[in-house]
Amino acid sequence: MQPEALDTFQDTLRESLAKDGLSAAITMLKKALPEQTEKYNLVFQLETRLNRINKDRIKGILSQEQLEIAYNRLSDDILNLVANLNTADFEIPSVATTAGGRKTGALLYQIPRKMELDPEKAYRCIVRLAFNEEVIVENLDLNKDTVLKPVRVSEIMEVELKDPNDAPAFTIQLINSAEQFLEEHAYTEWQFKVKPIRTGALPLLLVVAVKEYLHNRPVKREIVLEEIIEVVAEPVENVEATADFQSAGYTFLYSSEPENRSGGLISTFANGKYSMVASILLLFLFAAGIWALGTRLGWFDRKPKIIEEPKQEKTDLSKKTNPAKGDSDQSTIDVVLDTPVAQKDTPATVLNTKPIKGKAADPVKNNPGSTTNKGKTVPKIKNTGQKSVKSQDTKPLDPGPIKPVDPTKVRKSGFTMVRVEGGKLPLEKHYGSKICPADTIKINSFRLGKYEITQTDWLEIMGKNPAFKKGCADCPVENVSWNDVQEFLQKASKARGKKYRLPYEVEWEYAARGGKNPHGFQYPGSKQASEVAWFSTIKEHTHKVGLKKANNLDIYDLGGNVREWCQGSFPASLNCKVENEGKKPLRGGSWVSPRNKIKVTARADAKLNSRDEQSGLRLIEE
Repeated sequence: MQPEALDTFQDTLRESLAKDGLSAAITMLKKALPEQTEKYNLVFQLETRLNRINKDRIKGILSQEQLEIAYNRLSDDILNLVANLNTADFEIPSVATTAGGRKTGALLYQIPRKMELDPEKAYRCIVRLAFNEEVIVENLDLNKDTVLKPVRVSEIMEVELKDPNDAPAFTIQLINSAEQFLEEHAYTEWQFKVKPIRTGALPLLLVVAVKEYLHNRPVKREIVLEEIIEVVAEPVENVEATADFQSAGYTFLYSSEPENRSGGLISTFANGKYSMVASILLLFLFAAGIWALGTRLGWFDRKPKIIEEPKQEKTDLSKKTNPAKGDSDQSTIDVVLDTPVAQKDTPATVLNTKPIKGKAADPVKNNPGSTTNKGKTVPKIKNTGQKSVKSQDTKPLDPGPIKPVDPTKVRKSGFTMVRVEGGKLPLEKHYGSKICPADTIKINSFRLGKYEITQTDWLEIMGKNPAFKKGCADCPVENVSWNDVQEFLQKASKARGKKYRLPYEVEWEYAARGGKNPHGFQYPGSKQASEVAWFSTIKEHTHKVGLKKANNLDIYDLGGNVREWCQGSFPASLNCKVENEGKKPLRGGSWVSPRNKIKVTARADAKLNSRDEQSGLRLIEE
């Protein structure tokens, strides 16, 4: 197929998708692509997804709203496939190209082996397949329910969870497609929601199918694994988020047995089951020995401080001075010197004296134990536990280090702006050919939100929180349509006295690439997706904004978390081709997107009134 014919074919497919629906577009692709090609296999997966969605709707598993969400996701994937078509996809590959699909790979799954019977609780089960065992554990918290096995894999794999019980024991919902494509250096993930409906030790089957083509006919070989799930009525205790991961060839092994090492008595105690008791006992005996030795040698005796005048012998305070007859112990004067000792021939300053009952508070007369030096009286000092120091040795109180404000406790708002200096953006093939009159367009400077608009931001302006996953103030708002966002922009502009709008696709991509000084990474701010984005996560919801690494413009979450609505593809001033009528673009991918959908070049669009748990927004302040 020639490039001009490919452009026409892509435009026809987009029009067919908009007018005639998903099935018509898939049929056109299947007729145009050779069956032996990779893109045909992808189309076959899309068709399988569509059939599954329709069956689930007929069975009542999906509501009408869930059906629309599933259709929107499938439509996004079809558009991405169409945009990435090239002339080589329509050429029939040689036999050598199609013969090497069989390989050995890795299977990882996490299926909780203990579940609580609760009609409000569903358990997330994940299954991963990869050609390479090293990449299969990326961006995943390992736990005691994690299992790893070597399996035979091919480029197309199908995964299902099945309830084999005669009487239904589980309701199982597949979140993504059962049939998916494996990439060479990445994992592919399947996610299920499993809800037990009765108690007992109940089997659950994991079916992994290798999809291959023989004589241009699809065939598959199934691997069936069984897990026994203990379903209980009482709440299940929380399991550890992570655990030691030890590969034993087939499964993760966890052991609580202590390591047996030879040694003396202490080693035996330390490594045995009484290690904690033995350690405490040894510490106690060691501390008692130090105390006994220190007491005998006088280490812990408090030595009183002596204040002396020049040429004056130290007063022996260890000897008790008998008070004058008729006087009580109160006749001893407590002295704390907070000022320097007086110069020569000047009496020492006496502070904080206690008067004697019935007598004048004369430090000389009332203190017979005092000593004199050339007529200068130095009172005997009773040790009160306070140190007498000279003022030149007195240091100001140290307030200690100033504790920095914990950034995780500071609310991150989507109204915080970052200035993006203008520059040029090359229009690459992911926008299609001849969509704009120029290959490079000029981007004016603008102010873009440092974070995505959070649930708190939306609640502040709109007075309600539409998010699917509520209760996370700093998580990005989702479940908002493009039309909802336009109302939010008007109210936010009025409430804050500023003018807000959504970014255009080219502005969003310009910022994601790094602005005036692009970083050249596949993902917004890094060559490693997991450094900057939440994606393909096992969590059932978004994450707090600003937890991942920012890009070089100090902007967070441009990839993953929620995909972000755009005002349109191009500003009207560029005279570029208008996007699909009735739809608006979304960029950045979301928390459930695979790795290739969070790249700076990944594109999607949806209807103006479409809402789902993946779609949110980021602002531009004009």
